[in-house]
Amino acid sequence: MGFDRRRHLRYDFNLAIEYVKDAGIVSPIYKGIITDISNSGLRLLTPSPLNVGQAITIKDSLPSYSQTAVVRWVENPDSLSYKAGLEFENC
Repeated sequence: MGFDRRRHLRYDFNLAIEYVKDAGIVSPIYKGIITDISNSGLRLLTPSPLNVGQAITIKDSLPSYSQTAVVRWVENPDSLSYKAGLEFENC
């Protein structure tokens, strides 16, 4: 029997998003899919590799609603995509 260390309940989710890896500089926009979400974080499926500890900014149509999150873990389920667990910075 496993122990779930999450602070908040996660909910299945399916939303295509855009994000940048370096918010402070001009950076390419990457695409991904949020597959589950909670008040403190989310799971992202993306074709672009991410690194543990890396911060990304999830873009919204209104810049004031962009959300920054930190990569906490990464898995490479196949050669075409990566799963990453992200924690929101303001939690």
